[in-house]
Amino acid sequence: MIFHLVHHHSIGPAQSPFRIVERETGHEVVWINRFLDRECVRRLAETTLRSYALDLLHFLNDWLVRHIQGEDLAYAEYSARRKERSMLGRFFKLFT
Repeated sequence: MIFHLVHHHSIGPAQSPFRIVERETGHEVVWINRFLDRECVRRLAETTLRSYALDLLHFLNDWLVRHIQGEDLAYAEYSARRKERSMLGRFFKLFT
């Protein structure tokens, strides 16, 4: 199970434009999206909503990897993605 962030441009005023969904099935993560909707109703800036969504997405993916010990494939995929992120981070630090 891998989750990702989706940005909807045309959505109602009481819904966050950012949604966390499962990549394979497209099912939404209800508890995270409900939280984002409530924060949207509070009129938070779109950048703040995006930041909250990304933080919760990383938490969810990390939590799944740590609690699904038997699935080596998920851990290997997680490790590869983590390594890629750290390599990109080092690359961008060279130019900033």
